[in-house]
Amino acid sequence: MKFSLLLLRRLLILSKLCLCWLMGPRPAPNLNPVPGLPPGNTHRSIPKTSRTAPLNRQTYFTTSRDTAIEPSGPIAGRLDLLQRIHLIIVAPVEYLFQSDSCSLFGANSDADSLEAVAREHLHLASLTVLKTEDAHTEKILRLFRQTRAGPGEWVWVVFLTHGILEQGRLMVAAYESTPALMSSFLKVEDILEALAETSFCLTLDICFAEGALPAWNEAVRVHPDLNGMVIGSAGINQVALDQNSFCRHLTRVLCGGGAARLQTSSDMHTVFELTKREFNFGGMMFIDETGQVPFLESNGFNPVVSRR
Repeated sequence: MKFSLLLLRRLLILSKLCLCWLMGPRPAPNLNPVPGLPPGNTHRSIPKTSRTAPLNRQTYFTTSRDTAIEPSGPIAGRLDLLQRIHLIIVAPVEYLFQSDSCSLFGANSDADSLEAVAREHLHLASLTVLKTEDAHTEKILRLFRQTRAGPGEWVWVVFLTHGILEQGRLMVAAYESTPALMSSFLKVEDILEALAETSFCLTLDICFAEGALPAWNEAVRVHPDLNGMVIGSAGINQVALDQNSFCRHLTRVLCGGGAARLQTSSDMHTVFELTKREFNFGGMMFIDETGQVPFLESNGFNPVVSRR
């Protein structure tokens, strides 16, 4: 009798464990494994021998999300005034030094989705998408220098590519970039200098994005009247996911989706806060001290995103 009760108790415990396993969160199939990242996700950085070993990261899956938030941040300008955007999307996707580990298929999808949503929902002054060989260093910087925002306009540059650190500073991959030649990468200093004569928001959905801040601080010092903002999707020692990316949730917010609805006219601080909230509740985030945390830096510039 005692044996039967003991066996029954063990069977009950085993059945509960099986049920928890079946109903619990499970990662996507690991189609493109990357050391140090959750299964099913690639990242937007280029391997470099001088980089530290990949960090061991734990993940969690959210089970609920907030239905409303009250974003904070200064509002510069009037939200009832229409502002048009010169949108430039830079997504090399496939590179001259082509290899399977370097291709960013998530970034390709993000670029297409952002372009489609911008055409349908935003008031645009112009829209340019640079992919593959069009995303060459010279072409990128030339376009930045030539794009000027008129009254009631601003320039929004979105990079969806690889990032790499060189002496603590972010280097941005263009079509022809290769780790064997660091001069083939875009310097953030050159990007900011090319945009310095116009009103701009630079968005970097790439690994180690916070490495752009030294160049940003120098640009603000050299150009006291700089009218700009920089947004990054990851800290200086954090990789940016190619799947479930920051840009994917940004696009979701711009089209009016997500838990917190974007108003017809919203300042960029609000757009960032809503995107960060969507990103945090988007299904998977790192929870240790090395997790991917977006940031925003501005010297007072806070443009308006006008939706149709």
